[in-house]
Amino acid sequence: MTGHSKKDKDRFQRLNDMGCIVCRQTFGAFVQSEVAHCTSRGRRIGHQATIPLCPWHHRGVPMGSLSQKAMRELYGPSFAKSKAEFEEAFGTEQKLLEETNKWLG
Repeated sequence: MTGHSKKDKDRFQRLNDMGCIVCRQTFGAFVQSEVAHCTSRGRRIGHQATIPLCPWHHRGVPMGSLSQKAMRELYGPSFAKSKAEFEEAFGTEQKLLEETNKWLG
């Protein structure tokens, strides 16, 4: 994580430790997450505007041997595949960011 401040690195580690916010809120399950940057008009708005999403909910990468169709049926839409459907199902980036920040304290 070259070029990131200590504050950014600390946040990223805490996000990874939390697990996917969507899986946690919707399914009550811990699923390893990655850092997803929130955007405004298609541009990142900073390293502190980040949320934890699993590879499926973030980038549309299926888990294990499941197909994309099966993943969508089981876990809902992926942000990368359909931002509008993702936000309709799970809330806007801003809402998820607010919830994430509550969890982080």
